[in-house]
Amino acid sequence: MRKVKVIVNTLEGEAGRIAFKDVGCANTFIMVMNKEALKTNQLNFKIEVKLVLQEEDSQKILELFYKVNENNDDSPIQDELIRSYIQIKNEMQEEKDSQKIKELEELLKKYKSIIRELIPNIL
Repeated sequence: MRKVKVIVNTLEGEAGRIAFKDVGCANTFIMVMNKEALKTNQLNFKIEVKLVLQEEDSQKILELFYKVNENNDDSPIQDELIRSYIQIKNEMQEEKDSQKIKELEELLKKYKSIIRELIPNIL
């Protein structure tokens, strides 16, 4: 399951929260907010993006902070989210692989001990 949460903060406090199903939708929202801010000269808010990745029991959260008035280019936020998503996804896969290896090593130890017990009985 993958969700992207976008939180818009103004100087006065939190203005709203929106959850998107993927990075592309969140990026479109950020681009629209950026253009609106530039049109109306409302450059006093910051957009906080949380990318939440959840698979089985593990959950990793990535937080990126983006101030509209600091950068008028819309593409880096999406590029960074995608890069971070791939990195976190790889880390999660490495954790899964590591866990599987541990489980297999435990099974191997168990089977070796069973075989050791059986060999004298067979001979």
